Amino acid sequence: MQKDTGNTAVKEEVVEEAAKPLKKETGLRTVLHGYGRLEPFKVHYIDRIKFIGGVAHNVPKETAECWLNGTRPEGTTKPYAVDGKSSYSSVGVIVLDNDATEADYIKASGITPMPASKIAGLLKAYSAKELVEAMGAEEAVKLSEALKKALH
Repeated sequence: MQKDTGNTAVKEEVVEEAAKPLKKETGLRTVLHGYGRLEPFKVHYIDRIKFIGGVAHNVPKETAECWLNGTRPEGTTKPYAVDGKSSYSSVGVIVLDNDATEADYIKASGITPMPASKIAGLLKAYSAKELVEAMGAEEAVKLSEALKKALH
């Protein structure tokens, strides 16, 4: 870039920081409705969107925003609903990124985590193999490394 400073042109170098990769915007969301209060396999529907255990995956962003705003999404077939107009009652939901994890659900919904002493007891009831299968190898390694750090 050339910058004019009176009689002399000074070359100014622009150093750009490496750009952080942006999350790909998919237009889909994970939505919680009744999470933590419903049984894990309880199924219910809101505007033809299926929730299992209070969680719906791949919800169109526009639909989730309608629920947050207390309006009905386009194409709702209920007799009292008018597209884009206020509904008689809003839907109490929590909208998260589509790649949200169970840990994100717990944080977002305000569920108080179980005391560490109870979790330790539950962990002892399972074999290491069962825990790795349930958590996934990457998360199991992270937990293992964090526990090793805590010991030192």
